[in-house]
Amino acid sequence: EGFLDWSHLQTLIRVDSETRDHSGRCLAYETRYFLCSFAPERLTPSQWLHAVRAHWGVESAPQAHGKEGSTMS
Repeated sequence: EGFLDWSHLQTLIRVDSETRDHSGRCLAYETRYFLCSFAPERLTPSQWLHAVRAHWGVESAPQAHGKEGSTMS
């Protein structure tokens, strides 16, 4: 019931990402999971990746964290 009702869930995406320095040395490795009510075939793998990157782009934008020098409208 409520938050325990996942009947609308259709897609689970796992994204493994690495952060590397200029020499190519791995600095960090992270696994993220994304849940979606869209059917998996609704998007191509490239489109899913774009959607994930767009989501994290919003989350990590300077405006989202109130960084000095940013403006919010």
